[in-house]
Amino acid sequence: MVTAANEYSRAYQVLKASLGDYQLQPGRPIPVEVIADRLGMDVSPVEKACSRLTSEGWAIPGARMAYFAWRPDESAIAGLYDCNRAIVMSALDFAGDDDGKAETLFGRLKHKLASRELSNATLAAYTGALFCAIVERTGRQHILELVRATNERMYYLRVLECRHFVNAAGELQVFCELLTNEDTHENRERLREAIASYHDRRRKLVPELYGMLAAQ
Repeated sequence: MVTAANEYSRAYQVLKASLGDYQLQPGRPIPVEVIADRLGMDVSPVEKACSRLTSEGWAIPGARMAYFAWRPDESAIAGLYDCNRAIVMSALDFAGDDDGKAETLFGRLKHKLASRELSNATLAAYTGALFCAIVERTGRQHILELVRATNERMYYLRVLECRHFVNAAGELQVFCELLTNEDTHENRERLREAIASYHDRRRKLVPELYGMLAAQ
């Protein structure tokens, strides 16, 4: 008789083996539904197995119940920050007119950041939304897809970094303030400096973030 415990155990063993021999490559999404279908079971035991593997350091959670294959590695973590910085900074050179949609989002986000205490998970999600909005103003869909993909991979890192930087909300508020100000050369340079400072501080934190992930 196949029980829920048996299905969970089977999903766990299959996933761990696939991660161990790199069939599921680090940084790539774990295709939960595909694996569940291949094993002939519901997605629930597969998601439960992913959750356990996350606690063991074999996977990291993304937004919207996604999981990514992972092998804690300092260079990989640093690369994600470098990638996000490069994408967002390049977007500042191509800011276009999006009928005020992004500016409206910046204003709403600024209000939310000032209104109450926010969890680390919420701040991580807001950070991703902010960077997406910056890039969305370019009107270049391929760049937006890149930053969305980076956001997915960085979600859990941002949750961890918010535990370290107690003023993460304040940093995001500075971005929102600059993004809702008049688009002048001076304001754009101040925004560049703020984005560079944001990433520089976190790049210095990479060894500690690596330690947090490896210890799980």
